[in-house]
Amino acid sequence: ARLLWLEAAVGAVAVALTVPLFRSEPPTPPSASAAADHAMLIDEDSGSSTGSGSELTSGDPGGCRANVLDESRTALADTDFRAVQLAFAFGQGTFNTLGTMIEQIVTPFGFSEDDASNLGALTIGCGLLGAVVCSVAIGYTYDYRGILRYCYAAAALSSI
Repeated sequence: ARLLWLEAAVGAVAVALTVPLFRSEPPTPPSASAAADHAMLIDEDSGSSTGSGSELTSGDPGGCRANVLDESRTALADTDFRAVQLAFAFGQGTFNTLGTMIEQIVTPFGFSEDDASNLGALTIGCGLLGAVVCSVAIGYTYDYRGILRYCYAAAALSSI
């Protein structure tokens, strides 16, 4: 019971420290569709609604479905989106494969099941550390593609 209270306290402190730092919206729109939505809201506020057709209607569930399909087609037509989707798909697939096969990979070299579990935990820990380092680097340089290339090159070299 004590450990549960300790975990709840740590979570509450983390939320209490994090929530005041959040803005109601980011300083720049995170995507092209968010920028379009933001521009549409500005137009509506100024009274010159353009009626682009992307607004949702509350009484028409079929219209909502059509809007999701249109947005999905728009996203899939964007080459940058497809590149990011492909990059994350390869990363996720590699991680899942490694997590599933790690025991079969290390057992022939004399490692035990416990060693394989520790290696899996080490992989996750290094991934979390890498995520922190890369997010700080991206925050300073804004070089998303360069850092993504570096991460994939490092992952490929570490797999050898």
